[in-house]
Amino acid sequence: MMSRLWNEQVHNETAKRGESLFVRFGSQYLIDVAAWTVALILAVLFRFDFAEYRVTWSPLLLLCLAAALLQLAFGWIFWLYRGRHSYGSFEEARALLFTVVVTAAIAAVLVLAFGLVIEIPRSTVLIAFPLAFVLMGGVRYIRRLYVDRAVKPRNDAQRVLIYGAGHLGAVLVRRMLTDNRSTFLPVGLIDDDKAKRNRQLMGIP
Repeated sequence: MMSRLWNEQVHNETAKRGESLFVRFGSQYLIDVAAWTVALILAVLFRFDFAEYRVTWSPLLLLCLAAALLQLAFGWIFWLYRGRHSYGSFEEARALLFTVVVTAAIAAVLVLAFGLVIEIPRSTVLIAFPLAFVLMGGVRYIRRLYVDRAVKPRNDAQRVLIYGAGHLGAVLVRRMLTDNRSTFLPVGLIDDDKAKRNRQLMGIP
């Protein structure tokens, strides 16, 4: 239920900016393609100790294109670019991981099979895979922070303390912090469980 409410608020913010789903997920895909391109180029440069003259650029760019097409295909299969998941959610992170892993696996097989012929180091995809995933995840995290800030309550909201830092407390904090129409802004949590003494929920201590 909370995930649905958050998605509705994100959709409303998206509509206010006149941003269509095509633009939103199209831009995400382009960022992911850029991440793969940067990661693959860096991987080859790492492999050659940044000796740029040793890089065969045409096969490398073809590999980047193959990674882009695979990312699109499996991103579509895993609903990464079809509006199912909210920004920076665990569900989106899981779909992103599946997409990147499958894309990397197929690209790695291609490089292992033809790497010597096209003069691309066979370890390229192995090096590029974590770099690409970190870049994609980092952009989504920054985007999530921006969206969370956009839907926070107004500055004139009443500051409140929430009793209970367990599951229900987490639900209340998220509900308040993701509703810009809320008249309450949580600033602290109170709990008699000493094990929760240093806990923070969405940054609320």
